[in-house]
Parts: sequence; structure tokens; C-alpha cells
Amino acid sequence: GKKIALAITAGIDEHEYAASGKYRYTVEELTRPFELTFEYVKADYRRPFVFYGIELNSSEEWIEQSVPRYMKFLDEFSR
Repeated sequence: GKKIALAITAGIDEHEYAASGKYRYTVEELTRPFELTFEYVKADYRRPFVFYGIELNSSEEWIEQSVPRYMKFLDEFSR
């Protein structure tokens, strides 16, 4: 199957995406419908890349510091 993954920007911090957080669900739980769809079409689903806190930390410096993590995600995806 074809490789597929999600790249997600989440406005708030990671701890808010938990049973005890503001949104009560993890990103993994929120993306399950996508995972099921990818399974249905026999795609090779990879873990999502989640960029948390962009709403609170949107300085250019903070974003630039996050680029290596995203590049690593893309590199691992292409293997």
C-alpha cells in the first residue's frame, strides 16, 4: 500500500489533548476515523506529526526551532 501520514498543527499545548485536558481526547483518538479510512484503502499509515502550541508560541524563532523535528518526520516517512 501507499504510505500516508498526517501532519497536524494544534493551537494549544499537548497536555490539553488528554482525558483530563481541555479537549478531553488525545490527537490519536481524534484521528481514528482517518486511521480506519487508511486501513480500508490498504494504505501504510504512519504515526502523525503533531505541532502543538502554535497559537501560544508563534514567534519566528520558535517555529524555526521546530523545523528539524518536522524534517526528521519527513525523512522517516520517505524510508
